[in-house]
Amino acid sequence: MVLALAVSAAVWFRSQQASAAVAQDRLGAVLLVPGRNADSAALVDLQKRLFLTGRRVVIVSTGIEDTGDLRTQAQELKRAAKRMIDAGSPSVDVVGYSAGGIVTRLWLADGGSDVARRVITIGTPNLGATGPRLNNLVTKRFCQTTCPQLTPDSSLLKGLPAADDTVPWLNLWTPRDRVVPAPSAQLPGTLNLSLQAVCPQNKAGHGTLPSDPLVVGIVLKALQPAPVTAAPTKADCAALRRNGTPDEIPGVASTS
Repeated sequence: MVLALAVSAAVWFRSQQASAAVAQDRLGAVLLVPGRNADSAALVDLQKRLFLTGRRVVIVSTGIEDTGDLRTQAQELKRAAKRMIDAGSPSVDVVGYSAGGIVTRLWLADGGSDVARRVITIGTPNLGATGPRLNNLVTKRFCQTTCPQLTPDSSLLKGLPAADDTVPWLNLWTPRDRVVPAPSAQLPGTLNLSLQAVCPQNKAGHGTLPSDPLVVGIVLKALQPAPVTAAPTKADCAALRRNGTPDEIPGVASTS
């Protein structure tokens, strides 16, 4: 069954590449989407690593006067994408972390798929969260708005369409995540990839996912010019981690 799932994922990703709405070989800006401004710091290492590949990389701000409404944050993402397109970017790659993945899904449903080249979601509560897990996802100041939106079976979550079938979409998750439970972290219709399927000993938790060398290595590979045609496997673990470490220049072999 595991082999069948792996084959299905590979075939799915190839079909996504073939039906993508924008050119896959033309690189544009990369937008990193936190679930809240407080999560932005966790994305800095990933931003630096992508910058080293020559990409323009922007961490999207949800705004100083953020109401906590994920729909409002999706509008911030929409404006950021428009600025990039207006500035000459042929498309945008979007990486949504934590609740930023829900923000990304809202944006895609609001026309974002027309300009999205590739999408990556990381540790996203696709089915919501409850109790202490929910408290770890939402700044207390905004919980009155955001908490109901991220509660399982909320009208916002139930209203989200299925994963867009025109955008190559990678969804990364780990069973070691103590904030987003494994069933919620997975998303049908995407290339769902558990970190342990690549590196069984990976110990990244929710807060360290964006800076984890394996995650960074996978993101770098998924956003490269050439399309990814198969999910990475255990045989790729060492290379992906090496390419995702802070002291390595992406794509340059170490001389040590």
